[in-house]
Amino acid sequence: MIPILCEGRLTDYNRTGSVNSGIGRLDQALSCVITEDLAGVYELEITYPADGRYARELKKGNTIAALRPYANGNVYTRWLEPFEIYKISIDNGIMTVNAHHLSYMFADSVIEPYSNVASSLSQAYQFLGWRTLGLDADGYWSIELMPTVQGEFRIESIKSFREYLYDDTYSLRKIYNVDIWFREYDIYFGTRGEDRGAEIRPGKNLADWSIKNDASEAYNAIVPYWQGQNDSGFDITVFANPKVVKPTPEITPTIARAIDFSSYFETAPTQSALTTTATNYLNTLQPWEPYKHIEVGFYHDTADADLIDLGDTVTVYLDNLENHREKMRIVSVKYDSIMEKFVEIELGDPREGYAVTSSDGLQATRKNMA
Repeated sequence: MIPILCEGRLTDYNRTGSVNSGIGRLDQALSCVITEDLAGVYELEITYPADGRYARELKKGNTIAALRPYANGNVYTRWLEPFEIYKISIDNGIMTVNAHHLSYMFADSVIEPYSNVASSLSQAYQFLGWRTLGLDADGYWSIELMPTVQGEFRIESIKSFREYLYDDTYSLRKIYNVDIWFREYDIYFGTRGEDRGAEIRPGKNLADWSIKNDASEAYNAIVPYWQGQNDSGFDITVFANPKVVKPTPEITPTIARAIDFSSYFETAPTQSALTTTATNYLNTLQPWEPYKHIEVGFYHDTADADLIDLGDTVTVYLDNLENHREKMRIVSVKYDSIMEKFVEIELGDPREGYAVTSSDGLQATRKNMA
């Protein structure tokens, strides 16, 4: 579908395909690819002739409405998503325009620290809304899904709203173990995707693959610590007991890393509490496993029988035998909005440090369209 250029921040359009207030359709666009992942990235890149009809209107602050279909039951729901332009570059007569999803407005804010402790996901989100400075989001966003998840959440640092949603170390996504995603002006919290029975295999949609195992960053023990002030105002450091936390059974030889748990506790924890938190961290992360990297060339379009979408679990066959079969989750997608095809996917295990990345997906797709 041809993307549509609109003036300013787009607030009034029909998400299924027609824009009520647009500058025009970018029918001269050379490419338009949307990237979305579970860690919060949601961006668009479009290439366009520098002397094209709407080249002067492709400027910072304007919006591009582009097709991003979502798997829904056994069909794809066609959906226009708004992306605000933030960067333009020109090389050899070709403009490259980068835009991020309207939800990035959550980064244009500051969260004030708050003394109250949230006891659930919904309360944590509510507290963030109360402590937000500079975010003009009234009337934009509605919560479509908010599961009941318990757990303490503290607003201790000055960050943006978006950082508190997605930050790798301390965020709603991390503390409550939920996916957070946006569709137009709706916010969803929960587990995204499902197992629809989709397969990636040679002769069907797999072009090429390679496997790498890297243990250079692996470790099997941690030295957890907390740094802060005690009730008397003196700087202190709390260590676990024992100071070196290891998995059960132990792995030899011991390879340890120091891990700062200061953001996990508002006040100085007991050694027992720190040890328990560190043990859960180590057992969940399992950082002694080598980093496994599988690159797959992949091609798929929304007319295929097998539906896929971000967050889905798929079965990957690296050959036509059962020897190389793995269940993996789609953690990132690239979607060609003009050609209406997924051109690249990244597959991974829910555990940190395990990733599978597709390569040459765009080239594979073009080749199979020829």
